Parts: sequence; C-alpha cells; structure tokens
Amino acid sequence: MKHSEVLNRYVNTGTQIPEKQYDRLTPVLKKSYLRMRRVAGYDGWEFKFLTDDERIKSIEKKGKELLQNEINYLLYNSNDKDLIATKIIDVKGEKLNHYDIDHLVKRSKSIDNIAIKIIEVKGEDLDYNDIYVLLDDSNNKDLIATKIIDVKGEKLWPQEIEILLQYTSENIIVKIIQTKEIKLRKIDIKNLLTYSKDKELIKKLLLQNGVDYKLINDAITSYNIDTPLIPDNYQSMLQEIRRIKEIMK
Repeated sequence: MKHSEVLNRYVNTGTQIPEKQYDRLTPVLKKSYLRMRRVAGYDGWEFKFLTDDERIKSIEKKGKELLQNEINYLLYNSNDKDLIATKIIDVKGEKLNHYDIDHLVKRSKSIDNIAIKIIEVKGEDLDYNDIYVLLDDSNNKDLIATKIIDVKGEKLWPQEIEILLQYTSENIIVKIIQTKEIKLRKIDIKNLLTYSKDKELIKKLLLQNGVDYKLINDAITSYNIDTPLIPDNYQSMLQEIRRIKEIMK
C-alpha cells in the first residue's frame, strides 16, 4: 500500500494527529482531516484553522464541558474575540471558573463589557478568585466593583469585600456602607477604616447608616486602628453636624 493511501486512511479515522504532521498534508487531506475532526470534536491546535462560525459551533457542541485550555485556544486564534468570549459565557454560564474568566477577560478587546457579562451570569456564585481576576484585569475597577456589589450584595464575604477595597477608590467604601443588603461585620469595619484616607468621614457614614458605635469602637480597638474612638455622646455630635449643614444650605 502506498504511503499516500496509508495517510489517507489514517486521516479519515478522525483521530487527532500532531500539528507538524497536519502541516505536511495536502490541501485535500487537510480538508478531510478537519471534516472528520469536526465529528469527533476539535481540540488544542486545531482551533486555529477554523472560522469563527466553526468555533461557535464547537463551543455549542462542547457546552458546559468546555475546558480551560480550549477556551484559551478558541480566544487566542479567533478574529472576533468579543463574539467568541460572549458565546463561551452564554454556553458555559455559572460553570465558568476563575481560570476560564482569566482567559476571557485577558483575551477580549472590550474587557469591562465581558467582565460585566460574566458578573451577570454568575451572580451570587461569584467567589473570591473570580472577583480577584475580574478586578485585576479591568480598566474601570470602580465600575466592575459596583456591579459586583449590586449583584452579590449580602452574599459578599469579608475577604471579598477586602479585595474590592484593595482595587478601588473611596467611592466603593461609601457604596459598601450605603448598600443596606450588606450586614457589616467587625472585620468589614476594620477593612473599611484601614483602606480609607478619611477615617472620620467613614465613621460618620457608618453611624448614619445604622452601625452600632460600640461595634465600630470594638473594631478600632481590636485591630489597633489609628483613629479616635467614638464618644458616648456621638448622637449629639451627629445632630450638631446636621444642624450646621442645614444652616449652610
């Protein structure tokens, strides 16, 4: 049997071959090989030889079983990376892990749009690692943090709140305090004060939003935060602040 006949039969089994061997195939055999691999399911280096339409069909076929390395290959080799990223998010959904998310945001052109879509799809299932990746790669970190707070709310854990504070501005500290769904714990108050440049303002905001002054003082004392304790007569202080504000209007 001739070598070309052996090669032709092997190509038509649908078994994957190394990329170097594929490069030596004739155009006709390459076409036959990819046709058979479409039935078996593309993998690895093969994604670079597909059109975006073929990539989308492959994503639909793999579904939630789409692997991290496959996501990377699909995005790296695609022409319209945002289109492919959106399709992957739609198909894999809540099954996306932080490795998948890292590939999706790093390879996309509209990083923040893709990040927001991931946040909306995963919702309360977002975990610390997901949040870290989303914030680390985003261009508008306050925007992404705000979306995470709106979606996850009371389900935010202390370490997740801390990662939000590490990446964002004072506006996010205020947003967290004013989000009534979030029940602040002592560790949260410690983080809010630690990452704030204006600790007096943060203490006043905490009091105005119903946080017990004893809990705030407990956080200040327990974590040795460099700011004065709130005095027992803080209510009269707040009333005086309100009165001054009214006069100044």
